[in-house]
Amino acid sequence: IRVLFKADLAYVALLDRSAGVINFPYQYGEENVSLRFGEGLTSKIIETGQALILNSDVGARSQAMGAQLVGRQSQSYLGVPIVVEGQSEGVISVQSTTREGAYDEGDQRLLATIAANVGVALRNARLFSEAQEARAQADGGRTPGVERERGADHDDQEGQDEEATCGVGRERVHRREHARADEEGAEQRERERD
Repeated sequence: IRVLFKADLAYVALLDRSAGVINFPYQYGEENVSLRFGEGLTSKIIETGQALILNSDVGARSQAMGAQLVGRQSQSYLGVPIVVEGQSEGVISVQSTTREGAYDEGDQRLLATIAANVGVALRNARLFSEAQEARAQADGGRTPGVERERGADHDDQEGQDEEATCGVGRERVHRREHARADEEGAEQRERERD
């Protein structure tokens, strides 16, 4: 994003709501440490869920908004929210330290499109993590396949019931049922031949 927007400073900031802290997993141009939520322009964007363009007097305008200045002084600032499931969870920002008037509404729309894709990626990552946790709970902490290796097929039906509650497990149960039906059919045909 820094090249696309000719930015001297750029960052992706994500809010950790449980800790009340904003972290910066991507930064260019300066090293930001984690901030308490409520400090700086990033917090204002997360709070309002609205993009912010400041093309002149960035310092004075930030203070007028009640935002504490954090980091290097910029001449132009553009920040857009990263929205996940309707809630602002972070900000993508690009800044120019040398030029006023560096960003316009077209830049805002483009950066908002990028932020929307980041929001989708965050949502997918969250869903994947939740699915992994659900699967681990459904497996009851067991390692898949261990019961079969130990010959403990007596838990097989219980395992099928647990797996059936997971979207991923349904397909596995379906394949097992077909495999069993195929085995039973083959055994039946073998008995009929005898």
